[in-house]
Amino acid sequence: MIKAKWITCPGYDPGIQCFFYAKKEWIVEKSDTPVFIRISADSRYRFYLNGTFVHSGPVRGSATLNFYDEIEISSYLKNGRNEAFFEVYSLLAENYVINSLVPALIAEIPGVWSTDESFQVQLSGKWLTDVPWYTKQSGKMEFCDLRIKPGKAWCNAEEVADERFLAKELRLNKLPEMNRKIYFPADIIRCYEVTNRIPDDPHQIPPFLEDEEHFQLSASRIINRDDLLAAPYHDSGAVILPGENGVGMLVDFDWEISGRAEMLIDAPAGTEIQIVYGETMINHRLKTKFDMDYHFTDCFILDEGENLLTTAFAERGFRMLQISIRKFDRPVKISYIRGVDLRYPFSNRGSFYCSDDLLNRINEVCRETLSACTSDVFTDCPWRERAFWANDLVVNNLASLSCFGAGEIHRHCFELLFSQKHSSGLIPAVVPQPFYTGQPLIFPATNLYTPLMLLDYLYYSGDGDGVKKYLPDVEKILDAIWELADEDGILRSSGVTARWNFFDWSFESNGYGCSGAKESMLTSLFIIAVKTFEKLAAFTGYSYDKDRLLSRRKLSAANLEKRFVSPETGWIVEELCTEKDPVKLSTQLAHALWLLTGEADAGKVQDFIAALTSEKCLMPDFYLHYFWFQASVIGGVENVGLERIRKYWGRCIATGSPTLYEAGIHGFGMEAMDGSGSLCHAFGTIPVNFFQRVILGITPLEPGFREFSFAPKLFDLEFARGRVPVPGGAIKVEITRESCKIQVPDCCICRLPDGSTLAAGEHLLNI
Repeated sequence: MIKAKWITCPGYDPGIQCFFYAKKEWIVEKSDTPVFIRISADSRYRFYLNGTFVHSGPVRGSATLNFYDEIEISSYLKNGRNEAFFEVYSLLAENYVINSLVPALIAEIPGVWSTDESFQVQLSGKWLTDVPWYTKQSGKMEFCDLRIKPGKAWCNAEEVADERFLAKELRLNKLPEMNRKIYFPADIIRCYEVTNRIPDDPHQIPPFLEDEEHFQLSASRIINRDDLLAAPYHDSGAVILPGENGVGMLVDFDWEISGRAEMLIDAPAGTEIQIVYGETMINHRLKTKFDMDYHFTDCFILDEGENLLTTAFAERGFRMLQISIRKFDRPVKISYIRGVDLRYPFSNRGSFYCSDDLLNRINEVCRETLSACTSDVFTDCPWRERAFWANDLVVNNLASLSCFGAGEIHRHCFELLFSQKHSSGLIPAVVPQPFYTGQPLIFPATNLYTPLMLLDYLYYSGDGDGVKKYLPDVEKILDAIWELADEDGILRSSGVTARWNFFDWSFESNGYGCSGAKESMLTSLFIIAVKTFEKLAAFTGYSYDKDRLLSRRKLSAANLEKRFVSPETGWIVEELCTEKDPVKLSTQLAHALWLLTGEADAGKVQDFIAALTSEKCLMPDFYLHYFWFQASVIGGVENVGLERIRKYWGRCIATGSPTLYEAGIHGFGMEAMDGSGSLCHAFGTIPVNFFQRVILGITPLEPGFREFSFAPKLFDLEFARGRVPVPGGAIKVEITRESCKIQVPDCCICRLPDGSTLAAGEHLLNI
């Protein structure tokens, strides 16, 4: 635990984002003993030692929690006088990435020094503070004037006194270093001229870039343009000659970059550069204004000579860059433009390969999407939000467990998820939770997913202690959700859950709303959640009031069909909201959830199974096929699931996209979400688990796969093979039309459909 004081810089404006410098000098006598520094900040920091950049951080926290980094610095130290230098950023606003309250830094080298009032600080003028949002969810535009250096007017730091901030718990960041990979452009799509005129007001720059005229560029103004398409060498680089106008270029990486862009350019002082980030072009350029407060733009003013342009504190996601270079009166040389991809360092412990190349490609694209959407947390998408949506975790958790096995990232996400409980006991929909709307954003369905997430993690990790510590929180969630039930145990979103009863984009994309609606899905989810909690408690030895929860779910189960099943169709009918009048609608998701409760009337089950595949029932989008695929197994319609994967997920693959779109059934690509649909969204990656559980036939029955069932289905495939990650190893399967081979790891038991079991070792079976 850090023993230092939180410090801040005097004179900052509390109403606008803040940048400040802090420094500390001390004398070192070098030895062989490792030296560590611990650092954190309210929003972000960059740490330099003796003029060399060392580290940036911290990872995101929540409304109640901050993390600190512990960094080994021995190799950066020298005998004699040393200087630690920090650039500190505070958003001083709440959004979906940062919960910022006061400009603050904390650091210590244990036994040597720690932050206090003796630190020297000054406000930085290098970054403009009054700038537009990049996106409201992810943060502000970075507008950096590289000509401005730290001044001489240093003063003593002040100790942070904000009690709200000091109440946050500070914990060690246990995540491994992100995997760093460099990408160079695949193509310079086009180059063009732009005027040197650019608005002085940063808020006007993004709309200006969207509407400004592009002129034909003389080829003679760019020399060695193709040098930008390869890794640089000592004298490489593209040269742009000065002229009456500036120069713009559209750069395509043909890959999803999650991290930042870097551009090394030699230019005269005062050269102005605007960088726009995007995933696809609209009208031959990248969009910089949307109905939402989205701008996707950063700006730079260059110093004389060589400048490295990159975001200092924010990470970006993109496939393409739109770069404008203006106001230069001598040749400029661009040594390179590159993407720096920063991701969680997954190991590819799980695998799937079969005779259908389309399924193989879908598996690869889902895996790549999961990777691109995972850094310090599972984010929704690299480009638009970079937010940790708690509801997305129900898919991201299971899909990543299937591909990569259990890791620190799962434990870290649960730590964040349960760190910011509302006073009701419920968990907000996004971490950190912003409160600027005046009403908490709490999805009731998300709260009911929490036991499902924990059970999926327990199956793949065997980490009973890690799961058990959250069961009191889950029990409180189930109690709080029960407050939404009427006398028959039927749940309705209301109170703190009234803002948005979100299930799946299939509803909103078709003009339906579930907030306060008369729908069955929340009640079915409650039953599923309680049964899952009961299983978790049995696995981990957790004690609770069994009769209380049992009576509640029994009451709900006894009345759901009475309330929702139509005597005319035999299907569940919801009464959903629209802009005008309520509308009655049957959905595949409602029937999937009711089948998964195990409480459906035996005489009506076939009607419910028929609804799963009926075109008359609204189909879920990519996301909540998480439940539909599970229900397809109960209904024996897994073949329809395979057809859907080929049709709808294959539709995305047909575009050549390296990652999976946010919407692929109701809406497609960027046309979804009012034109801001992400082309890389991990909450649709559940087919990777379908391939393991249905085609390879591996389903866990006990924590850590101590016992699992094996019931493969080849469908129309000639062969399939793969690995399912388990603690300490993997289950390996090879299936053909004639036989199958399974490798059962140590400490695991395989249960066959006839009830017989296989012990550890390799087994050859006849199909």
